[in-house]
Amino acid sequence: MFSGTISDICDLGISVLIYIFLVSGGLTIESAIIIYNYNRQIIWTADWIENIYEVIKKFNLSANRIFGICVFGIIFGLGALVFDIIYHQPIVSGILDGLLLVFSIVFLIKMTNAKRLLLENYANVLESKRIEEETRKKAAKKAAPKKKSNPKKKTNTEKKTTKKSAK
Repeated sequence: MFSGTISDICDLGISVLIYIFLVSGGLTIESAIIIYNYNRQIIWTADWIENIYEVIKKFNLSANRIFGICVFGIIFGLGALVFDIIYHQPIVSGILDGLLLVFSIVFLIKMTNAKRLLLENYANVLESKRIEEETRKKAAKKAAPKKKSNPKKKTNTEKKTTKKSAK
């Protein structure tokens, strides 16, 4: 469902990283072209991470824990990337930190989509149970026998006339 979006995000992320390193002087144009040409390998790696996510999903991990790990990865990757740029660290460090950032974002998107599907499924189950309950109640009302109305109580004058006629 998100394959086009994730691919676009990865392309944008790689392009931004290449631009940042070109401007800071940490990357030559030749290296930038090579990295851009091989960015499909990074997208392949994102698919590989998605497969890992599917394996993890089979385990009973808390969604909050996975969300926390993703947020930590994003914060750490962003912080490490800024550190690499400010202190002119080797290009490999910058690329690895950028990849950590991109993978954490991709993983968070995939996890959010899976949680949305889970919540939609839960909502559908609740809605079907509610409809089933309403249908059962309506059927029970139709099937229930109607109560006979009590005969009208006789008034005092009617009682007197009945007694007189009986004598």
